[in-house]
Amino acid sequence: RFAVIFIDGTHVEGRTVVAAVGVTTDSQKIPIGIIEGDSENAEVVKELLSSIRDRNFQFAATKILAVLDGSKALKNALRALWGDNVVIQRCYIHKARNLCEYMPKRAHSEIYSRLKKIMGLNTYSAAKHEYELFARYLGSMSFDAEKSLREAGEDLLILHRLDVIGELRKSLTTTNVIENLMNRIKDK
Repeated sequence: RFAVIFIDGTHVEGRTVVAAVGVTTDSQKIPIGIIEGDSENAEVVKELLSSIRDRNFQFAATKILAVLDGSKALKNALRALWGDNVVIQRCYIHKARNLCEYMPKRAHSEIYSRLKKIMGLNTYSAAKHEYELFARYLGSMSFDAEKSLREAGEDLLILHRLDVIGELRKSLTTTNVIENLMNRIKDK
């Protein structure tokens, strides 16, 4: 029975590979699905998730936490399949990479630093306050960067809302689990 599902896509030889890793209630990380397509689109992801569901994938509780790279296709597919029974946490590293595309190079380390600080705060109110300060900082240099951060919104702070703290939160704020798996596969 699974408490968390990580889903992320990567490019391999001009194709997109979307993978899912589930985390059981006893902290086992288990690869549970992989699919290849032309892009990380909703249909490809729905097919992956349907395959996982059809193999008797079971939630450990009434809801499951999904950690995603931020792709709208992933989010839409999860919502289509499981509705409100899925809670989304956005990968802050993917969001930092995205924000860097809008900002001058001199601001990149500040972006990573501030997002990491937000993710490390212990309370939702403290994280929300820093999030707002960060949004204003971005807006002072790039309207599009601020818009991008606000688009992520509460999905960046869901673990704060759930009062998940410490090492558990740290391990649930990125899709590194999948990226590490995919890098090993690429190396082979």
